[in-house]
Amino acid sequence: MRFWSSSLKRPKALLISLLIFLGLLLSATLLHKGRTTGSPTAIRNADDFVLMDNLGRSHELYRYSDSRAVVLIAQGNGCPILRQNMEALRDLFRQFAPRGVKFLMINANPQDDRESIAREAREFDIDIPILRDDSRAVVRSLGITRTGETLVIDPTRWSVVYQGAVDDRLGYGWQKPAAKRRYLAEALEALLADGAIAPAVTPVNGCLIDLRRESGLTYTHDAAPILLKKCLTCHGADGSAPTMTSYSQIKGWAPMIRETLLTHRMPPWDADPMSGKFRNDPSLDSREFRALIDWIETGTARGVGKDPLADITKDPSEARKPPGNPDIVFSLRQADRIPASGPQASRTLPLLPRVPRDLWVSGVTVLEANRRVVAHTQVVAIPGPPAQHADDDPDLGGQVESIMGVKHQYQVDVGPTRMLYRHAPEGTAVFIPKGASLFLVAHNVPSGMKETDNPKVGLYLYRGKDRPWPLRSETLDNPSFNIPPGAKEFEVSAERVIHEDIRVWALWPHMHSRGARIRFEARYPDGRSETLLSVPKFTESHQVSYEFKRPISLPAGTRLLLRGAYDNSARNLANPDPTLRVEAGQRPENEMLQCYIYYSSGRAKP
Repeated sequence: MRFWSSSLKRPKALLISLLIFLGLLLSATLLHKGRTTGSPTAIRNADDFVLMDNLGRSHELYRYSDSRAVVLIAQGNGCPILRQNMEALRDLFRQFAPRGVKFLMINANPQDDRESIAREAREFDIDIPILRDDSRAVVRSLGITRTGETLVIDPTRWSVVYQGAVDDRLGYGWQKPAAKRRYLAEALEALLADGAIAPAVTPVNGCLIDLRRESGLTYTHDAAPILLKKCLTCHGADGSAPTMTSYSQIKGWAPMIRETLLTHRMPPWDADPMSGKFRNDPSLDSREFRALIDWIETGTARGVGKDPLADITKDPSEARKPPGNPDIVFSLRQADRIPASGPQASRTLPLLPRVPRDLWVSGVTVLEANRRVVAHTQVVAIPGPPAQHADDDPDLGGQVESIMGVKHQYQVDVGPTRMLYRHAPEGTAVFIPKGASLFLVAHNVPSGMKETDNPKVGLYLYRGKDRPWPLRSETLDNPSFNIPPGAKEFEVSAERVIHEDIRVWALWPHMHSRGARIRFEARYPDGRSETLLSVPKFTESHQVSYEFKRPISLPAGTRLLLRGAYDNSARNLANPDPTLRVEAGQRPENEMLQCYIYYSSGRAKP
């Protein structure tokens, strides 16, 4: 009886063991199958960033969402191992770029700069863009420690799936005739086939990168003075942006500040610092940029003393206004109503009364604006009444083209994000004839609740002893082009030859939501060429006039060239509809390639 009882239990135990074994086998098979057909294991996340390359082009990591993979290679000038790897990298580029793989290099060496990187690229025939990570925050976030280190990023998840060497051919003081393992090529083949990457991490031979952060940074001594100088105009107590008025607020916003700095969303300034010097530049220089990043990444220490931001009793932009009140003030015909939500809207609003007499204007200000909803504005003067509109038309709505097409208009960009006051350069003034019509082109951002905006426009008259140089504006544009559906890099240009000597005081480039980059060049009669302004990453919400610190003298016969590129694809998240063919035009659904040129020539007549 015991025998049979024991025998009965044993088959049950064997059966259970067999079922467990089969279950484990099936699980292992499914797991193996999942690894070979699913996404490779992520090593770490790859956060978005925006960096400039050695040729002055801007690169946003998440903009390459349409790539099959992104390869990021740590570059450093003079690294012998990386130089000897360049032929292998060129072969990989030729092999995988046609299959949708994007190749980028990144340089974070503190001893290198864009000029020296550009020389290295020319000398060693490096045609892969080399991104400059001046703060070193990007390479730190990606765990890069040596030049020659290579990352493969999966754009479907924005994760690093391989990190290590290109292959096993090179080392310190030795090299093999040929590589036995081509790690990067193997990782790319596996990713493109949705297979497992093995190994996913390999050791790297290369030059160590100095990733040390500056220590001892504090809020009171280091961070707050930068914020006060560069950020409080928009981030004051009554602005539309999040407030920065105390240490506790800044500490709470610190991760977001870091993100907006690394993606170059803030400060709102898109000009390449290597082309042109501008008096209204609010951007951070490299020292300020690194100080804020290092302060945030080392723990946001407060430091001793009073809070520099809490002691601010008035808006910093007030100090930039001229003394006294405007000489003439114009009002809206009726208050502008702003909806609670929706995209940024542009409205062209008539001002009353008409200009009472001939005026030489040296400054313009916007008064009593609702700073919660104002992104930026332009004040436009039109000689005489626009024939297309009745005098009692309360809102010109989207018919901006009827105004923008008039020559010799005066247009100035003002607003909380650009300061509420703009003055003409010293010795210049704008002539506005008697009877001219004034308009306020208001670009509003909804605040989350229904708002009204009822600003006034004030004019400051020229009071110089000498007669002023007339400040004029002309437009260089291309009014006739269309962008095919899905085009990622559609280039458009415009050009004009000037027939008199002029001095250029400011440039204001203009595009819409599909604008990717824009550049303004001058080709002089003696054959020289100069880039006066380059905006490598155009942002529609960052419309701004770029005011030169010193005027640019252009002789008669100079050819002006305006070059722009558009992204009408789905990877452009600001694109309303990538399936449409987009024509040139003034309306928001159209696109524009336009640059206002503010210039002077000669003196005013007696």
